[in-house]
Formats: sequence, structure tokens, C-alpha cells
Amino acid sequence: DSMENEGRLTNMSSTILSNDIQVSYLKLEQLDQAELYVSNVTIPDNINIGDVFNVTVKVESNIKTSATLTLYEGKTKKLSKHIEVQNGSNTFLFQDQQAEGGLKNYRVTIEPIEDTITVNNEFVAFTNAVAPAKFLLIEGIGGESSEYVKLLKACNVDYDVVTPELAPGNMVKLCGYKAVILMNVNADKLSEGFMNIIESYVKDY
Repeated sequence: DSMENEGRLTNMSSTILSNDIQVSYLKLEQLDQAELYVSNVTIPDNINIGDVFNVTVKVESNIKTSATLTLYEGKTKKLSKHIEVQNGSNTFLFQDQQAEGGLKNYRVTIEPIEDTITVNNEFVAFTNAVAPAKFLLIEGIGGESSEYVKLLKACNVDYDVVTPELAPGNMVKLCGYKAVILMNVNADKLSEGFMNIIESYVKDY
């Protein structure tokens, strides 16, 4: 229809001329119609269970109007708010958190007072909710990991502290930890099961 959507045709003029490209178009009569749409919804690719995260919504409009913006997770309505949309690009923010892991889909809908085409008034985005990273501290002497514990607490990182004898002896349990920290641990005190899997844990996981 010869109408620009994104970018500018004039920026391509030199390429068109240098490559001797023939451009044809049909000029259609355009009516000034009220139009807005949800152009994008941004969510982190991965979120930790229990953490609060942002859902950023982009709305494009050629008018100034009022609207209702609603956030759904799957079929569940999470949040809704009245917004004032300005002519041009608009950004709105929701916040949410997940209590369970897995792939989550979020849908945002907008219901404006004025609009022409309604099929572009929603947008879907996905995120993956995962358990937060957990560290394992193995300390050879009781209480020796206290400074590491303070650091992990300050970073809001979950952790377990065990003696060498209680170190996990199978890969399933060990892989429940993002990292393993050994504090002055004598190898002779570690279980045979732990010693058999620790190299594979470091290399493969």
C-alpha cells in the first residue's frame, strides 16, 4: 500500500538505485483511523521460583486514549490496570512471581476506548521457572565455613552445610547443587561414593 511500517524507505534509496531495482507500488486511499496495538512483551528467559520479576509491555498508538491492560498467566488473570496511552510508543510494567517450576506462558491484552483493529490487541510471551541455585558447603572443621555462609546469605543464595562423612554419594543428590565448596576437607574423610562421582560432576554437570 506504499505506507511505511518500520524504518524509512528513503534509507534504502541508494541500494535500490545502485542495483537498478525497479519498484512498483499501488497507492491506496488511507483513512485516519484510531489504532493501537501491543507490539511486544518482554520477560526474562529464566526466572527463579519465588523471585519477583518484571513483565514489560510495549504499546504503539496513533492516538491518545484510555485503556485497560491485563496480564494473564495461562488462563488465570493475574493483574489488571487502567492506563493512559499516549500517541507513539508506550511502555508499561507488571510484576509477578512463580511458586512452581516449569514453562510458563504470559498473555497481555489491551482494551482501549478507541481502536479500529482488535486482533492485534494481545501478545504472548514465555519464561521458564527454575529452582534457585543451591550450594553445598563441606567443612572439615565445624563452623569453619561461617564466612562463606555470610557471603551466601548476603547474595540470597540457598545452601547446605555438611560434614565430609555426609557428602552426597550419588549423582542425583549431588546434581541438586549448583556448586560444591570444600573447606579444609581431608580426602580420607570423604565417602567412597562421593569420591567416585565428584570428577564427573565437575566435568559433565
